[in-house]
Amino acid sequence: MKRLFITCVITIVVFSSAAGFCSFSQGKPGAPSASSMGSLTAKLENNLLSVDIKDVSLEEVLRKLSDQTGISFSLPPSLCNDRLMVRFANFEIDEAIDKVLGPYDRVFVYDQMENNTEEVGRLREVRIYIRGTNKNGASEKPMIISASKSSPVSDDTNGKNKPVLKTSPKENTVKSLKEWSKDLQEGDETAKINAVQGLARMGEGALGPLTSALEDANPEVSKAAESALTDLYASLEEENNLPGSDRNTQEQTIEGAPRFAIDTAGAINEGSGNQMEVDIRLSDVPEKLITSGFMIRYDPSQMNITGADVYDGSSLSGPWDSEMTNKVPNPSGPGTYMVIVGNLGSVAPDQNDTINIARLYGSCTGNCEFTIAPVPDFDTSVGNSSTVYDSKMGPTKFTFDY
Repeated sequence: MKRLFITCVITIVVFSSAAGFCSFSQGKPGAPSASSMGSLTAKLENNLLSVDIKDVSLEEVLRKLSDQTGISFSLPPSLCNDRLMVRFANFEIDEAIDKVLGPYDRVFVYDQMENNTEEVGRLREVRIYIRGTNKNGASEKPMIISASKSSPVSDDTNGKNKPVLKTSPKENTVKSLKEWSKDLQEGDETAKINAVQGLARMGEGALGPLTSALEDANPEVSKAAESALTDLYASLEEENNLPGSDRNTQEQTIEGAPRFAIDTAGAINEGSGNQMEVDIRLSDVPEKLITSGFMIRYDPSQMNITGADVYDGSSLSGPWDSEMTNKVPNPSGPGTYMVIVGNLGSVAPDQNDTINIARLYGSCTGNCEFTIAPVPDFDTSVGNSSTVYDSKMGPTKFTFDY
């Protein structure tokens, strides 16, 4: 599905209120709500929808969208008074509605094109659901919201009234984890945000790429990744699929912890002058790892890191997944360099209990000291047992004398 440039994207916030019948359900469809405390603007132009919703009930929002688009909505009455805050501009209609309804389970119903069983026509209805049952243990009878005036969106004359159900319009764009990750690394802002949304639907396998996106130079992309990770972690914890959750708690106790090391056999591969190549690895690795990495700190007046190659098969043969690799110069200012690696299939230590991470390139003048430690505020080295080893991997200092 073609995506237009985004003017502004703000994370959706939902304020839940007590369950009850919708305020509009007994009145005129266009009547104002007595509970309305915020503001609501929706504009449809050239089949692109822009909204600015500030603390407005879900029912009011759906009525406005229905009037603008001619699309009908059904929802449980207990959701009517949920209040939303979201703002964006210039999204195609079904994608826009999908963004507004991001916090809810929903099904999109399309008209089926005549004599075409694969293509779908205009979006005609959106059905919103609650997982499970209500407090009384019975399913709620849905409330129907329909347009109170003719839709400005023309009906598809080739469409028939055969409903085609889809859980989300974005599912029309089917891409693999690798394809979404490539879009996230190489695309423009629109492609990257679209990739974040695509990855967020892929479950646990997207944790690595989404975590890498937190460091994206574009603040809109990093904010979108943060929001997606928050929702994904909450979903995985709810399903007990997140490493460290009760379901994955192992009775087995893993002894020991990895430690940072450099390759003693040619740890510094001198090129010419003060140029250096430093291989960073983990030693004494007690089990297979899902993720790892490091933050290096050094004195930029004596030492300079110009880049790194990761043992992920891209430049250096190795076990890590290149789609999960993230290299960030100066993440905490000059004198810092960060590398994050991962492989959801896990990486086993070699016969010497070591795992290579990366080779750093740079220069050193005189007596150069640098410190390697886990990435701060991030579960860096995580094992198959869900053990996070960072607290046992204190900063390690190395000194080179040129």
